[in-house]
Amino acid sequence: MAMKKSTLLLLLFALLAGLPGRAQELRLRKGVVLDSLFLADSLPGHTGLYLPTNFDPGVSWPLLLVLGEEEDLMQMLRYYRNVAESNGYILAASRLGTDSATLTKQVVHMGKVLRQLAEVLPLDRKQISLSGFGIDGQLAALMPNLLRGVQGVLTLGAVPLEAAEATADPPADFVGIMGRADFGYPEMIRVEAQLDRRKTPHFVLYYEGGHQRPPEDILRLGLEALDLLGMKSGRKERDTGYIQARFEAYINYLNALRSQGQWLLAFDLAEEGIHLFEGLHPTESLSDIRKAIRKTSGYASQRREFNTFRLKEDVRRQYMTVALDEDLATFNLSNLGWWNHQMEELSNLEQSTRPEERLMGLRLKGFANALADDYIHLIELDKMPDYDALIFLYMLKTITDPQAPENYLQVISLTAKYDDFGTALYYLEELLKRGYQDQAALYQINHTALLRIGPEFNALIAKYLGGARYGLPEKADQMNR
Repeated sequence: MAMKKSTLLLLLFALLAGLPGRAQELRLRKGVVLDSLFLADSLPGHTGLYLPTNFDPGVSWPLLLVLGEEEDLMQMLRYYRNVAESNGYILAASRLGTDSATLTKQVVHMGKVLRQLAEVLPLDRKQISLSGFGIDGQLAALMPNLLRGVQGVLTLGAVPLEAAEATADPPADFVGIMGRADFGYPEMIRVEAQLDRRKTPHFVLYYEGGHQRPPEDILRLGLEALDLLGMKSGRKERDTGYIQARFEAYINYLNALRSQGQWLLAFDLAEEGIHLFEGLHPTESLSDIRKAIRKTSGYASQRREFNTFRLKEDVRRQYMTVALDEDLATFNLSNLGWWNHQMEELSNLEQSTRPEERLMGLRLKGFANALADDYIHLIELDKMPDYDALIFLYMLKTITDPQAPENYLQVISLTAKYDDFGTALYYLEELLKRGYQDQAALYQINHTALLRIGPEFNALIAKYLGGARYGLPEKADQMNR
């Protein structure tokens, strides 16, 4: 009777750091995303939690711990919630509250979180998995090598770093989900080949999508694959009914791709399925499907087109990398026009009637943007940042990601810092032209104290936002009218 209540009161005792003997009472509700669950005074950041609706404290549960930005904590938990619920996982999300935290600090933090969760919740210690999107997915993939007790990894839109490929002993089960329009797709193919050679237990799922969190049905398929890998490795008890149901659903999804003419995705899924179900379920039907796909003219045509554009894409990536190196070394602002032309050309490729050419255009635009992000991150970590390079990179970001206001705000701040008010005003107007409305934020941009009390700055604010904080001289006011 009591177990049917929506609120579950657990008197679970966890020793707080430096306060031996003190008990902590956690009031946990099933089926509800819980925010700001501070597990210990000494634990940095905070941890969100989700318990399945059928949670029973007398049973051990697998844990999926999601890494991500602190401000997105609840959004992440809600994104994973349905999949965790249907697969019987306790779901938690945690991250240090700063991007500048070193890898060592992140590892220490995650270790503390896992220990605290294991002390206050009935976790199955053989089924501890990490997940994350993008950079956080890369961090999740590194953790099994740096942190004991992590047996599985589920990454979304993330290419594991080389350090993660040298997997721990025993290796953690790895599942990667990657959209074919994601700029990381070509590199993920290379990583997948490495995992094959090293015989690391893995499953890589590609789908039609870009650099974004995958739809729920794809996420569910990824978590189910992690469960199946766990059954193969022995960290999860085998369930023949579950395996049979997953196999049938897998075949249905595969046949749906075939009916849609997505031959490359279908062929890859058939191959991955053979490796995934081998030893768990007969795979002859998957082998037959793979052979049938290989014989279709559609598959042969798509494979030829893919190989052609993959080579072209590799060449253009290398050229972009070399060009950006040279531009940063010489602070070549005049070359921003060349980058703008590249983005326009790639936008045209997105309209191509050839699917692989269209995907190449999407990936290359994402690559250019990610390349600028990588350089920005490296420069900002330096004790003496190269501000000329940062100015160029944020100007480039207004080209590669023109809808993101933070890129314009950074250019305004950095150019104003060096009294280049003309450039700062130009980017201010470009930002306002794109519909930016946060007037308060514009008057708080770093290094603009002199600029924002000037008539030109306020004239632009008045022109696009209907009014300025500081009054305009009569001449400037007339010009604005």
